[in-house]
Amino acid sequence: TTYEDVKFGDSIQTIIEKVVLSTSSAIQDAKELVDYPVVEEIVKHIMEARKVVVIGVGASGAIATDFFHKMLKLGIEAVFSNDAHMINMLSMNMESNDLLVVFSHSGESREVLDAVSIVKEKGVCTCAITSYEKSTLSRSCDLLVCSSSVETSLRSDAMVSRIIQM
Repeated sequence: TTYEDVKFGDSIQTIIEKVVLSTSSAIQDAKELVDYPVVEEIVKHIMEARKVVVIGVGASGAIATDFFHKMLKLGIEAVFSNDAHMINMLSMNMESNDLLVVFSHSGESREVLDAVSIVKEKGVCTCAITSYEKSTLSRSCDLLVCSSSVETSLRSDAMVSRIIQM
C-alpha cells in the first residue's frame, strides 16, 4: 500500500487510516534503518559519560524530554533543555567526557546546530537522532541514529517521526 498525505477534506476515518498506515510503514522501515553497532556505541558513551546533556526544540523537545526522563529513571546523570539560552549555557559548560544527545526532526534547527558547534570545539562526543541523513546535524555529529518519515506538505510526518524516534 502506498502512503498518501492527509488532504483537506479527508474524512476522519480516512485521516486515521492514513496516519496509522504511514506510522506502521515507518516502524517497519526503522528495522532496516537502525545501525545496531552505532546504537551499541551510543549506549557505551552514555554509560561512560560524566554527564549526558539532552537537547531538542519544538516537537523534538518533547521526544528529548522523554529520553531525559528515561536517563534519570536509569540513574544516569543527565540534564535537558529545549530553551535556546539554556542550551547555550549547558553547551558552554560541557567537558570532553560528557555526551551531547540532540533530537531534531529536520536536523536544521539553529539552536541545536549552535550547541553542536560549541561542544565539538571542546572534544565532546555528539549524538544526533534525526529523520534526515543528509542534514547539517547528521553531518556534524559523531554518532547518528536516523529515523524515516515521508516529507509531506501538511507535515503529518512530524507525528510519525516522533513515534519512530521514541
